[in-house]
Amino acid sequence: MRSSVVRVSCCTLIAVLGVAGCLGSFEQPAVRLEGVRLGSIGLRGGLLYAQLSVSNPNDFGLETRSLTYDLQLADAETVDPEWVSLADGTYNEPIVVGARDSTQLEVPVEFSFENVSALAQVLLDRGVVDYRVSGVVDVREPVSRSVPYRRSGKVSLGSIR
Repeated sequence: MRSSVVRVSCCTLIAVLGVAGCLGSFEQPAVRLEGVRLGSIGLRGGLLYAQLSVSNPNDFGLETRSLTYDLQLADAETVDPEWVSLADGTYNEPIVVGARDSTQLEVPVEFSFENVSALAQVLLDRGVVDYRVSGVVDVREPVSRSVPYRRSGKVSLGSIR
């Protein structure tokens, strides 16, 4: 009886150490904005589809429940630009990325003209605008955790279709 308790305790310890090892070796997935597709335009705003590439550098697959986003655009090309919020929200569709693999997805982003009228002119004049996006990815597999992210870059008029 005592040896079976020791075996169960050893197996439990090995399982806990294995999970802890996975937690310690977790690498953050890379999220890259590939382009933007115009969905629709109305009187007060519109709908864009952000085309994202998600790469998983880990040796295990990842699955998410949702991701939040806060998308901001720079209103000028200065050392310290003012940032204007274009949209924020939650994407509640599951995302599955295999081990050392990548996937493409489109995230619908609703926006208001109230927030972007001056930025539209900047985009038309220069053909490019700086963006930054931040949020949290709710990873469900292999271990449930919330992973914050922050990315920045440039969107060109040519990437909007």
